[in-house]
Amino acid sequence: MLHFRSFSGDLLSGSTETKHCRGMKAVTGLLLMLVRVSLGVETSCDGRQDKTQCYGALGGTLVLQLMDNNLEILTFTCSFVSAPVSTVRLTSECLSQGEKRMSCSSDGDSPQYSWTLDGDTLTDDQLLSGNNETNEIILKQTVSGRLVCLVRNHISEASVTEMISTCAPVSTVRLTSECLSQGEKRMSCSSVGDSPQYSWTLDGDTPTDDQLLSGNNETNEIILKQTVSGRLVCLVRNHVSEASVTEMISTCDNVLLTLFFRALVMIFIFSGIFIYFSWKKKKIRGTAEGSAIITGGTMETTQLYWLK
Repeated sequence: MLHFRSFSGDLLSGSTETKHCRGMKAVTGLLLMLVRVSLGVETSCDGRQDKTQCYGALGGTLVLQLMDNNLEILTFTCSFVSAPVSTVRLTSECLSQGEKRMSCSSDGDSPQYSWTLDGDTLTDDQLLSGNNETNEIILKQTVSGRLVCLVRNHISEASVTEMISTCAPVSTVRLTSECLSQGEKRMSCSSVGDSPQYSWTLDGDTPTDDQLLSGNNETNEIILKQTVSGRLVCLVRNHVSEASVTEMISTCDNVLLTLFFRALVMIFIFSGIFIYFSWKKKKIRGTAEGSAIITGGTMETTQLYWLK
């Protein structure tokens, strides 16, 4: 605990966290007044000078000298800082209209925040709410660049940097299907936009484990079992917008049967073409052999005529 004792015996107390004492007045003719902050190892500090900054070791004792032998009224403001700034964190969130909320936090006592974008202080044209000295700001839809959050106190300072882009809404949702070797169906959903989140419904209900071979309601790809069919919807959303795509799906058994019949038809067609050309080739060969026999007979008749 921090204890403040004046000549009149008044006692003020508070925790070891940051304390501010404003407007405190004391009148005394004492040679010296000491305020002892009991924290362990003792450190002295002369607080009679204007804007004096006093520092003490964490866990130590800080002794403040506040008055001398002059009869006077002293008004002072004191602030005790025990922990330096550390572990600066920056988080972002896209809001419903495309704005971006940026939150900065840190460890340490009495942190003071400031922001820059591409090296310059944020302006009203870039900010929807907050200002350059708050730990949370909301940037307008079109703002992007190198954002820096600087945190400081009387002991130290630290910063964190992030390259930010605009919040893109969900668009161009696509759904593709593929029949697998055992009759299962792989369904893949994709979209354009920041941080998409996926969900599925089949005939208005969330797909169950009895219908899914792999994947779940929050993945962008699922594999349906062989017997599953119906109206499948993939819904994609982010912090800005949402969009969906719908497809009536059937079992892959029908598809495989259709492919089988198509293959069978193609076999019949190619077989017919092969039989036709084979028959035509035999016919041409038979005609050629008949012509040769006739020609040979004529030659023999001619030879006999001359012999006579």
